[in-house]
Amino acid sequence: MVASVSKPRTCMVALALLAGLGACADDDTGRLTGDRLTISPCNDGPRTFEPFRCDFDRLAWIQAIDDAGTLELRQGHRNPNESDLMVLQFTDLPATREAWTQAPDQPLALDDDGIRVSLLLNARCPDQTQPLVARTGTLYLDAFDTGDGGRLTGRAEFDLIDARDQDNPDAEVAGSGMHLFFDLGVRRGAPHEVFSR
Repeated sequence: MVASVSKPRTCMVALALLAGLGACADDDTGRLTGDRLTISPCNDGPRTFEPFRCDFDRLAWIQAIDDAGTLELRQGHRNPNESDLMVLQFTDLPATREAWTQAPDQPLALDDDGIRVSLLLNARCPDQTQPLVARTGTLYLDAFDTGDGGRLTGRAEFDLIDARDQDNPDAEVAGSGMHLFFDLGVRRGAPHEVFSR
């Protein structure tokens, strides 16, 4: 004898499965916007985006050593060399943690030393040869737990210049009024950090 399954019970099982899939969905998000961004070279010459927007759906915290780490934001799961790529690098994690713990409501400095920002539009502008970098700016962290299962949430404000002009105090601004937002759950170790590369 074959047991029959009622429609309401079948619907309940289907809904439970769909809810489970949603719970496993990746909710990491990142977004970079700006008033104006010029990339040169980009596809046979300079290109200006006005305004600029880039939504990131692949975020990863990469930490090869205890004292430094990198937040990598990109579009899709392609190789970083083929994707629009934003990098927020922390070269002195203990100092950043200490500063944030002492005053979590105060901004941290993007100084191109302890905390660095760079942007490469490898998908939109495959001819771009050097990253755009922020010489100065501010970073606000709402969550800063880099351990496995932790959360990184924050926003930053900065302008971008061509990395080749870093030593030029009169360097032309390539990206003005840039705003970065990010929110991700930290997943450490293999395969997460390896797969992100």
